Amino acid sequence: MTSVRHLKFNPFNLSHGYASVADINMLKTLDGGDTWEISNSGFSGINTLYDYAFVSEHVIIGVGGNFHDWPHGWYKNPIRGAGGAFISFDTGASWRRLGQSISTNCNN
Repeated sequence: MTSVRHLKFNPFNLSHGYASVADINMLKTLDGGDTWEISNSGFSGINTLYDYAFVSEHVIIGVGGNFHDWPHGWYKNPIRGAGGAFISFDTGASWRRLGQSISTNCNN
């Protein structure tokens, strides 16, 4: 089982939809929702995409980390690791990290 954090359709092309998903990173559709596929190539060091924004029809920026279902307090055993910002230039087919990793190892 997983959790969908956000479901958005790209305002530059409404047939392109994306769902940020716990433990999978992202699901995408390029046909208005008829079919969906996992889009996680290049999300190194994270397991969950928290949110994303559209720059154009083809460019998407997302942020993620290794806290399963963050920020819900009921999950008290997060996986420790690095988070970060990622960019896709090809409608989510592949992703690459922007800048340095962000530490998510906190004891709060």
